[in-house]
Amino acid sequence: MSNSLKDYGAGRVVIAGREYITVELVMRPKKAGAKGKTYLQYVATIPKPVALKLYEIAGEKPDTTLTLTTYLSPAPWYTGLLWSKNDKTYKRLPPDIKKELTALGINPEDQDQTILVIAKKKQLEKLGLNPDKPITLEELQEKIIEKHIKKIAVSQPA
Repeated sequence: MSNSLKDYGAGRVVIAGREYITVELVMRPKKAGAKGKTYLQYVATIPKPVALKLYEIAGEKPDTTLTLTTYLSPAPWYTGLLWSKNDKTYKRLPPDIKKELTALGINPEDQDQTILVIAKKKQLEKLGLNPDKPITLEELQEKIIEKHIKKIAVSQPA
């Protein structure tokens, strides 16, 4: 991903072989009126470099209408900072927050593309992992190896 997208707080992840861009959007209320009534509309603006990257991924020209699928949730404070410009602060974050930023594709230390692995909640719990928090490949490998070592120890007589 180009550095210009990271400058806008955007990240890139691949899920099931499909590329997604993660970006922090700020919604602002805007007054609108019709037939003598006043309404509030909510507007979210996508930075131009991010929008152009979305068009590029879709293989469309910027003058066409592009339908976006969004997964929205209120963001914790640490997802709204431009970590590429706050690298000293980033280094002091707790490991769980760093893992979450990596999962969102906005970790300034992660120059590689993040790929999400699909697993069922029960499978992760069975391995002793918390499915509600991001899990690194290293943690997953460690738990799988522990499980197989226990299985081998039980199956072999002393």
